[in-house]
Amino acid sequence: MLNAKIMLDEHILQQILSPSTDHNELSLQDAIPTMGKVVRAIQRIRNRRATRKDDMTAEFVKTDGLPLAKWLHKNYP
Repeated sequence: MLNAKIMLDEHILQQILSPSTDHNELSLQDAIPTMGKVVRAIQRIRNRRATRKDDMTAEFVKTDGLPLAKWLHKNYP
């Protein structure tokens, strides 16, 4: 089914509206996260998950706590 050849009408594709985002939502997305949001994000990381390329486990990140949150907040605005 995924490899089926389909004829698409270009006129129909042009009528599809692209999603728009209002100004308030854009300003929220562009805002620098507060220290509290950084701390909550670290706390919400799930334990016992596969590591990524940096080989840092969730448990390691959570152990460092506030110093890591301060460093992330300062270096990754």
